[in-house]
Amino acid sequence: MQHRPYRETSVLLDVLTRDFGLVPILAKGVRKPKSKTAGLLMPFSALKLSYVASTN
Repeated sequence: MQHRPYRETSVLLDVLTRDFGLVPILAKGVRKPKSKTAGLLMPFSALKLSYVASTN
């Protein structure tokens, strides 16, 4: 997993998935000081993710 800061509180992630390959994801609010999910976004950790594809 690779990540880049995006605006003040979000992060852009490149996540490797089993079914869809490399998927770019926007994780909103994870850079806030009291974020409960920031510690979960570590490289090589198994996550159960859901996302909505962009309609662009």
